[in-house]
Amino acid sequence: MAEKDLLVTGLGAGADKYFTKPSHPGEPPARVGVGRRIADLYRQTKVKSILLEELAMPYAKTGIPHRRAVEPRAGKVLSAVARYDSSV
Repeated sequence: MAEKDLLVTGLGAGADKYFTKPSHPGEPPARVGVGRRIADLYRQTKVKSILLEELAMPYAKTGIPHRRAVEPRAGKVLSAVARYDSSV
């Protein structure tokens, strides 16, 4: 029971994984590989998030919003125009 308490304490302190003994010789490198994949995916997500934020900003020279910023609103406006037969 003391081992389980230590495990819970470790996970609560921020540990993501733990090793049991005896372990398979291939387990540590495999777990490190999993950690690297997770870290790489996090970095890729962060880079893509920053890129999407930049694409949604207005162009610096013209101040006109980028197409990605306009598209969601444009669909709603066009639907309203078609529904009410009016101009914007």
